[in-house]
Amino acid sequence: MAGHFENGSLLVQPLSDAQASILDFLFPGFTRMSTAVQWYLTIDLSVYAPLLCFFGLFVFACGRICKYLLGLLETYYTLTIHLQYRKDTYDMLILWISSQSFAQNARSSLV
Repeated sequence: MAGHFENGSLLVQPLSDAQASILDFLFPGFTRMSTAVQWYLTIDLSVYAPLLCFFGLFVFACGRICKYLLGLLETYYTLTIHLQYRKDTYDMLILWISSQSFAQNARSSLV
């Protein structure tokens, strides 16, 4: 047992160097905290660790996929035209865009 009560105080067995994980180098005190959480909650953290890793990888992959798809959309489905605002083509383009149905519900436009 990791610890027991004696005279109202909690005694916890010290961890040896062999028990220390590599996570202790990245997050000092991780082994002691995980042992304490496991003892207080009476759960086995090794059951939940793979689930947390899986969901972390899933969220990471979803973020990467979304960025990739948005990059494709911006590359192939957007159009950039450079016009000087002093030219007649600028005025004609503004009039044409404002007459289109998709622009009627827009709050603002960047031209």
